[in-house]
Amino acid sequence: MYLSIDQVAHRLHKSNRQVRYLMEKGWLTPVNQQHPKRDGGFRFREEDVKELEESLTLKGLTVKETAQHLKLTPEYVLTLIGKGEIASFTQTIGNQKRRLVKLEEIERYRSEKNNDAVANRMGEHGRKMQLISREAHIFEEAVINGVMARIVDLAPLRAMTETGEIVEPEEYKSNLMENNKPYLREKGYVNFSFPMPRHPNHPTYHALFKMIRQLGAKNIQIFEQQWGDYFVKCRQGLLELLEDEYRLLQRSIISGQLIPVTGGYQLTSDEVEVKVNITRNMLTQYDQLAHKKGKERNDILFDALSHYLGGHA
Repeated sequence: MYLSIDQVAHRLHKSNRQVRYLMEKGWLTPVNQQHPKRDGGFRFREEDVKELEESLTLKGLTVKETAQHLKLTPEYVLTLIGKGEIASFTQTIGNQKRRLVKLEEIERYRSEKNNDAVANRMGEHGRKMQLISREAHIFEEAVINGVMARIVDLAPLRAMTETGEIVEPEEYKSNLMENNKPYLREKGYVNFSFPMPRHPNHPTYHALFKMIRQLGAKNIQIFEQQWGDYFVKCRQGLLELLEDEYRLLQRSIISGQLIPVTGGYQLTSDEVEVKVNITRNMLTQYDQLAHKKGKERNDILFDALSHYLGGHA
């Protein structure tokens, strides 16, 4: 089967002029080069067009496309390629060499970095707990099989009965409305550590549930630690507490302050915001290190300062 120049242009997603340029460069040769007018124009073998199509098709993603997939800059992708952290190859198209990355390599790198980030989080605070699901809210009181219980996990759904037994309800639906409190933008956290209670009516569960409802799920993180404690990380909001709840939180605080104010108790971080001017080169290295370790910028800077001050104490 023979193809016309219009059909070749459509097949290769190019203009007729571009196809003629390929002919001039010897990439494509018509079968009727000597007498095209007699046949109503140039004609090309389908197998020749298919072979050209394959040679012009990129076998991977460009550096720019790779950067878009990973949400990085092209320059940093090239740095990762240079270090061997991302495997690449070259493909010649015409007179140009293109550096490409296979999609599966991009997915491998992304998965590896996600796993590193999860490992860092697990190593630092423990297992991050889900606070709200379609079925329930963490630490809410519930009736499971006709018995009062406390929801203690959402992934999977688990509840603690009054005997201390942990059960997995086959079916449960909370009546609580989702608490869409806005994100508190003031920087800094107040951290608590609570021993994990063994009874569903323990005051700790009441206090934690109240903190989540008053601050909103966007402003509090709860981690289940290996040795049976809850690590709680709160943004700087206002809590309305009973006196015994205030004393419980005050005993459990490990960083930050809980200050009595009009209308409740203010969570206040120990952190102080400081502006620092650094060079662009330092900022690039800073971002690269943060990305490599799967940490936030502030965490990297805090680690560096702590290490420096510790060595000069």
